[in-house]
Amino acid sequence: IRPVEQLRWITFGHVEADECGAMNQFLAAAPNAQVAHGELGCMVSIDDMADRPPRRMVDGEVIDLGGRRVQHFDTPHAPHNWEARVLYEQT
Repeated sequence: IRPVEQLRWITFGHVEADECGAMNQFLAAAPNAQVAHGELGCMVSIDDMADRPPRRMVDGEVIDLGGRRVQHFDTPHAPHNWEARVLYEQT
């Protein structure tokens, strides 16, 4: 557990108020944080909603979290939201 101001990445499964409604509050509290999401979610929503530009992740991209790595997978076939995605922990 880390203090919120030390957050580096902010992410969520899809763009909907119950998933990302506090995004800008987290960005305000964590000055070095950046939202990371798939291209589609950024293009249709996050680019316009976020107070800072997001990190656009491509399908299959890996982010090193400092000892743990997560891989991004687009999941447009998910029945809930077409801009959805999942992160898979590699380590």
